[in-house]
Amino acid sequence: MRSRHTHRTRSGPTGRITILITTVLALLMATFAKGGMVLLGALAISLSLQLWPALMAVTRFPWLSRQGVTAGLIVGVIVVWIFFSTGPGIVIGNNIFGAPGAGYDGWDFAMPSIWAWQLLWWGLGVLLIWFLAYKMEMSTVPHKEVLPLAEDVSQTWDTIARTRQHEGVHVSQNRMGEYGFATK
Repeated sequence: MRSRHTHRTRSGPTGRITILITTVLALLMATFAKGGMVLLGALAISLSLQLWPALMAVTRFPWLSRQGVTAGLIVGVIVVWIFFSTGPGIVIGNNIFGAPGAGYDGWDFAMPSIWAWQLLWWGLGVLLIWFLAYKMEMSTVPHKEVLPLAEDVSQTWDTIARTRQHEGVHVSQNRMGEYGFATK
């Protein structure tokens, strides 16, 4: 009988198949739809901003749960999509720097609002990349040595397995070298 505290290190076939499909699609897209890569890159940067709450939960706010962060991300994406695609955001965004049909003299920056928004967010994106690369020093060599938590991952699992065996936990290892733990 397996305990509900069973720990498995195996990722399973679903994860591996998903990674395989994603890799094949990325290779096909890079080969045949080069223009699409630019669009996906821009989409990836904007979507990665949605993961900041998850990053903050891991690094600064450990009391945030995985379920709470996931629910917040889903609700946030839906609310933002509704606001900007069907709600007042589309009207405000199109008219804030001048009416779209007002012409050259009616626009605040002598360009349509959509162009002004694109230039604004492009500039903020460049500022963000500069800040991360130079001010946060993410593009430089660290000033102090980064020490690994363990010398080798396999040694770590061997150590965990030995410790768990001494605690009375049944440890099994399959042909691939993956461990499974269950109470006796």
